[in-house]
Amino acid sequence: MSVYSGNRSVDPCSEEEQEEEDDDSNHAENELENFRQEWKNEVRNKRVDSETVDQVEDNLNSGLVSQATELFQQGVECENNGDLYDAVKYYKKAFQLVPDIEKKTFDLVSHSKSANVNPTTKSHQPMDELEKNFSKYINLSSLNIVVNDGKICDKEFDQDTTHLSALPQEILIHILKWTVSDELDVHSLERVSSVCKGFYIASRSPVLWKNICVRTWGLHNVENSNKNWRDYFIRKPRVLPYGCYISKTTYMREGEKGFQDECYRAWHVVHYFRYIRFFASGVVLMAMSADPPESVVKSLKHCYWPPPVQGTMYGRFKIMRNKVVCVLIRKSEHKLNNPRKKQFKRKDSSYVYVAPEQEMHIEFEIKCRKNRRLEWSRYFIVSKYNNGVEKANEVDITNINHYPPFKFSPVTSYIGSSEAPL
Repeated sequence: MSVYSGNRSVDPCSEEEQEEEDDDSNHAENELENFRQEWKNEVRNKRVDSETVDQVEDNLNSGLVSQATELFQQGVECENNGDLYDAVKYYKKAFQLVPDIEKKTFDLVSHSKSANVNPTTKSHQPMDELEKNFSKYINLSSLNIVVNDGKICDKEFDQDTTHLSALPQEILIHILKWTVSDELDVHSLERVSSVCKGFYIASRSPVLWKNICVRTWGLHNVENSNKNWRDYFIRKPRVLPYGCYISKTTYMREGEKGFQDECYRAWHVVHYFRYIRFFASGVVLMAMSADPPESVVKSLKHCYWPPPVQGTMYGRFKIMRNKVVCVLIRKSEHKLNNPRKKQFKRKDSSYVYVAPEQEMHIEFEIKCRKNRRLEWSRYFIVSKYNNGVEKANEVDITNINHYPPFKFSPVTSYIGSSEAPL
Protein backbone atom coordinates (compact mmCIF):
# COMPACT_ATOMS: atom_id res chain seq x y z
CA MET A 1 0.00 0.00 0.00
CA SER A 2 1.53 3.18 -1.10
CA VAL A 3 0.81 6.63 0.41
CA TYR A 4 1.06 9.79 -1.63
CA SER A 5 2.62 12.76 0.17
CA GLY A 6 3.43 16.24 -1.18
CA ASN A 7 2.96 20.10 -0.72
CA ARG A 8 -0.44 21.73 -1.58
CA SER A 9 -0.10 24.56 -4.10
CA VAL A 10 -1.95 27.99 -3.49
CA ASP A 11 -2.87 30.51 -6.23
CA PRO A 12 -1.82 34.11 -5.23
CA CYS A 13 -4.29 35.71 -7.68
CA SER A 14 -7.29 34.19 -5.97
CA GLU A 15 -6.18 35.57 -2.59
CA GLU A 16 -5.87 39.10 -3.94
CA GLU A 17 -9.29 38.89 -5.50
CA GLN A 18 -10.75 37.70 -2.22
CA GLU A 19 -9.18 40.62 -0.35
CA GLU A 20 -10.51 43.09 -2.91
CA GLU A 21 -13.99 41.64 -2.57
CA ASP A 22 -13.79 41.98 1.22
CA ASP A 23 -12.65 45.59 0.91
CA ASP A 24 -15.46 46.37 -1.49
CA SER A 25 -18.04 44.86 0.82
CA ASN A 26 -16.67 46.79 3.82
CA HIS A 27 -16.68 50.03 1.83
CA ALA A 28 -20.27 49.44 0.74
CA GLU A 29 -21.33 48.78 4.30
CA ASN A 30 -19.60 51.97 5.45
CA GLU A 31 -21.29 53.99 2.73
CA LEU A 32 -24.61 52.43 3.63
CA GLU A 33 -24.07 53.26 7.30
CA ASN A 34 -23.08 56.83 6.45
CA PHE A 35 -26.16 57.16 4.28
CA ARG A 36 -28.32 55.92 7.10
CA GLN A 37 -26.81 58.42 9.53
CA GLU A 38 -27.21 61.29 7.08
CA TRP A 39 -30.80 60.25 6.40
CA LYS A 40 -31.58 60.10 10.14
CA ASN A 41 -29.98 63.51 10.69
CA GLU A 42 -31.94 64.97 7.80
CA VAL A 43 -35.21 63.55 9.10
CA ARG A 44 -34.42 64.84 12.60
CA ASN A 45 -33.63 68.30 11.27
CA LYS A 46 -36.83 68.35 9.27
CA ARG A 47 -38.81 67.51 12.39
CA VAL A 48 -37.11 70.28 14.32
CA ASP A 49 -37.69 72.73 11.48
CA SER A 50 -41.34 71.73 11.23
CA GLU A 51 -41.79 72.10 15.00
CA THR A 52 -40.09 75.49 14.87
CA VAL A 53 -42.30 76.59 12.00
CA ASP A 54 -45.40 75.40 13.84
CA GLN A 55 -44.28 77.20 16.97
CA VAL A 56 -43.65 80.40 15.03
CA GLU A 57 -47.06 80.09 13.37
CA ASP A 58 -48.72 79.50 16.73
CA ASN A 59 -46.99 82.55 18.17
CA LEU A 60 -48.07 84.65 15.22
CA ASN A 61 -51.64 83.38 15.46
CA SER A 62 -51.78 83.99 19.21
CA GLY A 63 -50.42 87.49 18.70
CA LEU A 64 -53.04 88.21 16.05
CA VAL A 65 -55.80 86.79 18.22
CA SER A 66 -54.75 88.86 21.23
CA GLN A 67 -54.51 92.00 19.10
CA ALA A 68 -57.88 91.33 17.49
CA THR A 69 -59.43 90.60 20.89
CA GLU A 70 -58.18 93.91 22.23
CA LEU A 71 -59.59 95.78 19.23
CA PHE A 72 -62.92 93.96 19.57
CA GLN A 73 -63.19 94.84 23.26
CA GLN A 74 -62.42 98.49 22.46
CA GLY A 75 -65.24 98.39 19.93
CA VAL A 76 -67.63 96.98 22.53
CA GLU A 77 -66.65 99.73 24.98
CA CYS A 78 -67.18 102.43 22.35
CA GLU A 79 -70.57 100.94 21.46
CA ASN A 80 -71.65 100.98 25.10
CA ASN A 81 -70.58 104.62 25.36
CA GLY A 82 -72.57 105.53 22.25
CA ASP A 83 -69.56 106.16 19.98
CA LEU A 84 -70.87 104.05 17.12
CA TYR A 85 -68.47 105.43 14.52
CA ASP A 86 -65.39 104.48 16.55
CA ALA A 87 -66.97 101.13 17.41
CA VAL A 88 -67.38 100.22 13.74
CA LYS A 89 -63.77 101.22 13.11
CA TYR A 90 -62.46 98.91 15.84
CA TYR A 91 -64.74 96.06 14.76
CA LYS A 92 -63.49 96.33 11.18
CA LYS A 93 -59.84 96.15 12.22
CA ALA A 94 -60.54 93.16 14.46
CA PHE A 95 -62.38 91.19 11.75
CA GLN A 96 -59.60 91.91 9.26
CA LEU A 97 -57.08 90.26 11.58
CA VAL A 98 -59.23 87.32 12.70
CA PRO A 99 -62.55 86.75 10.88
CA ASP A 100 -64.10 84.71 13.72
CA ILE A 101 -62.87 86.96 16.53
CA GLU A 102 -66.41 87.47 17.86
CA LYS A 103 -66.83 83.74 18.58
CA LYS A 104 -63.34 83.47 20.07
CA THR A 105 -63.92 86.47 22.31
CA PHE A 106 -67.26 85.08 23.46
CA ASP A 107 -65.67 81.69 24.23
CA LEU A 108 -62.81 83.39 26.08
CA VAL A 109 -65.14 85.49 28.22
CA SER A 110 -67.39 82.51 28.97
CA HIS A 111 -64.39 80.39 29.95
CA SER A 112 -63.00 83.10 32.22
CA LYS A 113 -66.38 83.56 33.93
CA SER A 114 -66.76 79.82 34.50
CA ALA A 115 -63.21 79.61 35.84
CA ASN A 116 -63.78 82.45 38.29
CA VAL A 117 -66.86 80.80 39.76
CA ASN A 118 -65.72 78.80 42.76
CA PRO A 119 -68.39 76.48 44.15
CA THR A 120 -66.85 76.71 47.60
CA THR A 121 -67.49 80.47 47.78
CA LYS A 122 -71.23 80.15 47.19
CA SER A 123 -71.87 79.04 50.72
CA HIS A 124 -70.51 82.21 52.31
CA GLN A 125 -72.77 83.87 54.83
CA PRO A 126 -74.36 87.16 53.77
CA MET A 127 -73.46 90.37 55.53
CA ASP A 128 -76.72 90.41 57.50
CA GLU A 129 -75.99 87.01 59.05
CA LEU A 130 -72.43 88.02 59.83
CA GLU A 131 -73.76 91.17 61.48
CA LYS A 132 -76.14 89.12 63.62
CA ASN A 133 -73.44 86.64 64.59
CA PHE A 134 -71.08 89.45 65.50
CA SER A 135 -73.78 91.19 67.51
CA LYS A 136 -74.10 88.13 69.75
CA TYR A 137 -70.76 88.94 71.33
CA ILE A 138 -71.57 92.63 71.90
CA ASN A 139 -74.40 93.95 74.02
CA LEU A 140 -75.87 96.54 71.65
CA SER A 141 -79.06 97.00 73.66
CA SER A 142 -77.34 98.50 76.67
CA LEU A 143 -74.73 100.34 74.58
CA ASN A 144 -72.25 100.43 77.42
CA ILE A 145 -69.28 101.94 75.67
CA VAL A 146 -66.94 101.33 78.60
CA VAL A 147 -64.81 98.29 77.69
CA ASN A 148 -61.90 97.91 80.11
CA ASP A 149 -60.95 99.96 83.17
CA GLY A 150 -63.53 102.65 82.39
CA LYS A 151 -62.13 103.29 78.88
CA ILE A 152 -63.66 102.93 75.46
CA CYS A 153 -60.50 101.38 74.01
CA ASP A 154 -56.93 100.42 74.91
CA LYS A 155 -53.71 102.05 73.80
CA GLU A 156 -51.59 99.98 71.46
CA PHE A 157 -48.42 101.99 72.21
CA ASP A 158 -47.48 104.02 75.26
CA GLN A 159 -47.53 107.78 74.73
CA ASP A 160 -47.15 110.94 76.77
CA THR A 161 -50.09 112.87 75.31
CA THR A 162 -53.73 112.29 76.17
CA HIS A 163 -55.13 109.28 74.37
CA LEU A 164 -58.56 109.08 72.76
CA SER A 165 -59.57 106.43 75.28
CA ALA A 166 -59.56 109.07 78.04
CA LEU A 167 -62.48 110.98 76.48
CA PRO A 168 -65.92 110.59 78.05
CA GLN A 169 -68.81 109.03 76.20
CA GLU A 170 -70.55 112.33 75.42
CA ILE A 171 -67.46 113.76 73.72
CA LEU A 172 -67.06 110.64 71.59
CA ILE A 173 -70.69 110.83 70.44
CA HIS A 174 -70.19 114.50 69.53
CA ILE A 175 -67.08 113.59 67.51
CA LEU A 176 -69.10 110.98 65.65
CA LYS A 177 -71.73 113.63 64.88
CA TRP A 178 -69.01 115.68 63.23
CA THR A 179 -67.93 112.55 61.36
CA VAL A 180 -71.42 112.12 59.94
CA SER A 181 -71.66 115.92 59.39
CA ASP A 182 -74.64 117.73 57.95
CA GLU A 183 -74.15 115.85 54.65
CA LEU A 184 -75.03 112.48 56.25
CA ASP A 185 -71.71 110.78 55.57
CA VAL A 186 -72.68 107.39 57.00
CA HIS A 187 -69.83 105.64 55.16
CA SER A 188 -67.25 107.43 57.28
CA LEU A 189 -69.22 106.40 60.36
CA GLU A 190 -69.05 102.76 59.26
CA ARG A 191 -65.30 103.03 58.74
CA VAL A 192 -64.90 104.42 62.25
CA SER A 193 -66.89 101.50 63.65
CA SER A 194 -64.38 99.02 62.23
CA VAL A 195 -61.52 100.38 64.39
CA CYS A 196 -62.30 98.60 67.67
CA LYS A 197 -65.08 97.27 69.85
CA GLY A 198 -65.65 100.56 71.68
CA PHE A 199 -66.00 102.52 68.44
CA TYR A 200 -68.28 99.83 67.04
CA ILE A 201 -70.67 100.15 69.97
CA ALA A 202 -70.52 103.95 69.91
CA SER A 203 -71.29 104.10 66.18
CA ARG A 204 -74.44 102.02 66.79
CA SER A 205 -75.85 104.58 69.19
CA PRO A 206 -79.64 105.05 68.71
CA VAL A 207 -79.20 108.80 69.15
CA LEU A 208 -76.99 109.00 66.08
CA TRP A 209 -79.13 106.85 63.82
CA LYS A 210 -82.40 108.43 64.89
CA ASN A 211 -81.02 111.87 64.01
CA ILE A 212 -79.84 110.48 60.68
CA CYS A 213 -83.30 109.07 59.93
CA VAL A 214 -85.04 112.32 60.92
CA ARG A 215 -82.63 114.32 58.76
CA THR A 216 -83.26 111.99 55.81
CA TRP A 217 -87.07 111.66 55.82
CA GLY A 218 -88.25 114.38 58.20
CA LEU A 219 -89.71 114.16 61.67
CA HIS A 220 -93.29 113.48 60.53
CA ASN A 221 -92.30 110.78 58.02
CA VAL A 222 -90.23 108.67 60.41
CA GLU A 223 -92.06 105.84 62.11
CA ASN A 224 -91.53 106.17 65.85
CA SER A 225 -90.79 102.58 66.82
CA ASN A 226 -88.45 100.77 69.14
CA LYS A 227 -86.72 98.98 66.28
CA ASN A 228 -83.11 99.32 65.33
CA TRP A 229 -82.75 102.79 63.78
CA ARG A 230 -79.75 101.71 61.75
CA ASP A 231 -81.65 98.78 60.28
CA TYR A 232 -84.57 101.14 59.58
CA PHE A 233 -82.22 103.49 57.73
CA ILE A 234 -80.70 100.70 55.64
CA ARG A 235 -83.93 99.04 54.56
CA LYS A 236 -86.11 102.07 53.79
CA PRO A 237 -85.75 103.62 50.28
CA ARG A 238 -83.81 106.88 50.19
CA VAL A 239 -81.58 108.98 47.96
CA LEU A 240 -77.81 109.06 48.37
CA PRO A 241 -76.29 112.51 49.07
CA TYR A 242 -72.60 111.59 48.77
CA GLY A 243 -72.58 111.45 44.98
CA CYS A 244 -74.44 112.29 41.81
CA TYR A 245 -77.11 110.50 39.77
CA ILE A 246 -76.19 110.49 36.07
CA SER A 247 -78.08 109.46 32.93
CA LYS A 248 -76.85 109.45 29.35
CA THR A 249 -79.12 110.17 26.38
CA THR A 250 -78.09 109.31 22.82
CA TYR A 251 -79.92 110.06 19.59
CA MET A 252 -79.23 110.34 15.84
CA ARG A 253 -79.45 113.68 14.07
CA GLU A 254 -79.56 114.19 10.33
CA GLY A 255 -76.90 116.52 8.96
CA GLU A 256 -76.86 118.90 6.02
CA LYS A 257 -76.42 117.87 2.40
CA GLY A 258 -72.98 117.86 0.86
CA PHE A 259 -71.86 120.87 -1.20
CA GLN A 260 -70.61 118.82 -4.14
CA ASP A 261 -72.73 115.70 -3.78
CA GLU A 262 -76.34 116.48 -2.89
CA CYS A 263 -77.12 112.79 -2.44
CA TYR A 264 -74.68 112.58 0.46
CA ARG A 265 -76.08 113.54 3.85
CA ALA A 266 -74.23 112.96 7.08
CA TRP A 267 -75.73 111.58 10.28
CA HIS A 268 -74.51 112.68 13.66
CA VAL A 269 -74.59 110.72 16.91
CA VAL A 270 -75.41 113.19 19.69
CA HIS A 271 -75.21 112.30 23.36
CA TYR A 272 -75.65 114.44 26.45
CA PHE A 273 -75.88 113.85 30.20
CA ARG A 274 -78.39 114.70 32.90
CA TYR A 275 -77.10 115.21 36.44
CA ILE A 276 -79.08 115.20 39.70
CA ARG A 277 -77.50 116.06 43.05
CA PHE A 278 -79.47 115.61 46.27
CA PHE A 279 -78.39 117.46 49.39
CA ALA A 280 -79.17 116.34 52.93
CA SER A 281 -80.86 119.71 53.56
CA GLY A 282 -83.60 118.88 51.03
CA VAL A 283 -82.16 120.90 48.13
CA VAL A 284 -81.84 119.27 44.72
CA LEU A 285 -79.88 120.41 41.66
CA MET A 286 -80.51 119.20 38.12
CA ALA A 287 -78.22 120.05 35.22
CA MET A 288 -77.98 119.00 31.60
CA SER A 289 -74.71 119.20 29.69
CA ALA A 290 -72.80 117.55 26.87
CA ASP A 291 -69.59 117.64 28.90
CA PRO A 292 -68.37 114.35 30.42
CA PRO A 293 -69.14 113.63 34.09
CA GLU A 294 -65.51 114.15 35.13
CA SER A 295 -65.77 117.87 34.47
CA VAL A 296 -69.34 118.45 35.71
CA VAL A 297 -69.82 116.54 38.99
CA LYS A 298 -67.16 118.56 40.81
CA SER A 299 -69.07 121.77 40.04
CA LEU A 300 -72.20 120.43 41.79
CA LYS A 301 -70.57 120.21 45.20
CA HIS A 302 -72.37 123.32 46.52
CA CYS A 303 -75.68 124.94 45.66
CA TYR A 304 -74.27 128.43 45.32
CA TRP A 305 -75.42 131.07 42.86
CA PRO A 306 -74.52 131.57 40.06
CA PRO A 307 -74.20 127.90 39.10
CA PRO A 308 -71.04 126.71 37.33
CA VAL A 309 -73.12 124.74 34.83
CA GLN A 310 -75.34 126.93 32.69
CA GLY A 311 -79.03 126.09 32.88
CA THR A 312 -78.87 124.40 36.29
CA MET A 313 -82.28 124.06 37.95
CA TYR A 314 -82.79 124.48 41.70
CA GLY A 315 -85.53 123.04 43.83
CA ARG A 316 -86.63 120.94 46.78
CA PHE A 317 -87.32 117.23 47.04
CA LYS A 318 -89.28 114.97 49.33
CA ILE A 319 -89.22 111.20 49.71
CA MET A 320 -92.59 109.46 49.75
CA ARG A 321 -92.31 105.70 50.24
CA ASN A 322 -90.27 104.46 47.27
CA LYS A 323 -90.58 107.68 45.25
CA VAL A 324 -88.79 111.00 45.35
CA VAL A 325 -90.78 114.08 44.29
CA CYS A 326 -88.83 117.10 42.99
CA VAL A 327 -90.05 120.63 42.27
CA LEU A 328 -87.46 122.55 40.23
CA ILE A 329 -87.25 126.07 38.82
CA ARG A 330 -84.70 127.71 36.58
CA LYS A 331 -83.55 130.97 38.13
CA SER A 332 -83.34 133.94 35.80
CA GLU A 333 -80.26 136.13 35.97
CA HIS A 334 -82.21 139.01 34.45
CA LYS A 335 -84.68 139.06 37.33
CA LEU A 336 -81.92 138.85 39.92
CA ASN A 337 -79.80 141.61 38.44
CA ASN A 338 -82.71 143.88 37.52
CA PRO A 339 -85.39 144.09 40.24
CA ARG A 340 -88.93 144.62 39.15
CA LYS A 341 -89.64 148.25 38.40
CA LYS A 342 -92.72 150.04 37.29
CA GLN A 343 -92.69 150.16 33.53
CA PHE A 344 -94.61 152.62 31.41
CA LYS A 345 -95.71 151.64 27.95
CA ARG A 346 -96.31 154.00 25.14
CA LYS A 347 -99.35 153.66 22.99
CA ASP A 348 -97.25 153.03 19.92
CA SER A 349 -94.96 150.51 21.62
CA SER A 350 -94.80 147.07 20.02
CA TYR A 351 -95.95 143.94 21.83
CA VAL A 352 -93.21 142.22 23.84
CA TYR A 353 -93.63 138.55 24.75
CA VAL A 354 -92.73 137.74 28.33
CA ALA A 355 -91.80 134.11 28.94
CA PRO A 356 -93.73 132.56 31.81
CA GLU A 357 -92.07 131.23 34.90
CA GLN A 358 -91.88 127.45 34.73
CA GLU A 359 -91.85 124.85 37.46
CA MET A 360 -90.70 121.32 36.66
CA HIS A 361 -92.48 118.67 38.73
CA ILE A 362 -90.61 115.37 38.45
CA GLU A 363 -91.23 112.07 40.20
CA PHE A 364 -88.63 109.31 40.29
CA GLU A 365 -89.03 105.77 41.52
CA ILE A 366 -86.17 104.51 43.66
CA LYS A 367 -84.96 101.17 42.34
CA CYS A 368 -82.24 98.70 43.29
CA ARG A 369 -81.63 97.42 46.80
CA LYS A 370 -78.83 99.93 47.37
CA ASN A 371 -80.88 102.93 46.10
CA ARG A 372 -78.49 103.47 43.20
CA ARG A 373 -81.04 103.73 40.42
CA LEU A 374 -83.78 106.27 39.67
CA GLU A 375 -86.43 105.67 37.02
CA TRP A 376 -88.76 108.30 35.60
CA SER A 377 -92.27 108.02 37.01
CA ARG A 378 -93.91 111.33 36.07
CA TYR A 379 -92.88 114.66 34.56
CA PHE A 380 -95.05 117.73 34.01
CA ILE A 381 -94.31 121.44 33.62
CA VAL A 382 -96.40 124.22 35.20
CA SER A 383 -96.20 127.56 33.38
CA LYS A 384 -97.12 130.66 35.41
CA TYR A 385 -97.97 133.81 33.42
CA ASN A 386 -97.98 137.39 34.64
CA ASN A 387 -101.77 137.61 34.50
CA GLY A 388 -102.07 134.81 37.06
CA VAL A 389 -102.94 132.03 34.63
CA GLU A 390 -101.30 128.66 35.25
CA LYS A 391 -101.03 125.93 32.66
CA ALA A 392 -99.76 122.38 33.21
CA ASN A 393 -98.28 120.29 30.40
CA GLU A 394 -97.61 116.59 30.84
CA VAL A 395 -94.39 115.26 29.30
CA ASP A 396 -94.36 111.81 27.72
CA ILE A 397 -91.61 109.81 29.41
CA THR A 398 -92.49 106.39 28.00
CA ASN A 399 -89.60 106.49 25.52
CA ILE A 400 -86.69 105.10 27.50
CA ASN A 401 -84.22 106.33 24.86
CA HIS A 402 -85.17 109.95 25.58
CA TYR A 403 -85.58 109.51 29.33
CA PRO A 404 -83.16 106.79 30.45
CA PRO A 405 -82.84 105.91 34.15
CA PHE A 406 -80.29 107.58 36.41
CA LYS A 407 -77.42 105.63 37.92
CA PHE A 408 -75.61 106.71 41.05
CA SER A 409 -71.92 107.60 40.95
CA PRO A 410 -70.14 108.36 44.25
CA VAL A 411 -67.95 111.48 44.40
CA THR A 412 -65.25 111.54 47.08
CA SER A 413 -64.86 115.32 47.00
CA TYR A 414 -68.43 115.78 48.29
CA ILE A 415 -67.57 114.29 51.69
CA GLY A 416 -63.93 115.31 51.97
CA SER A 417 -64.57 117.69 54.87
CA SER A 418 -67.21 118.45 57.51
CA GLU A 419 -68.64 121.95 57.82
CA ALA A 420 -71.26 121.30 60.51
CA PRO A 421 -72.20 118.42 62.85
CA LEU A 422 -75.23 116.21 62.52
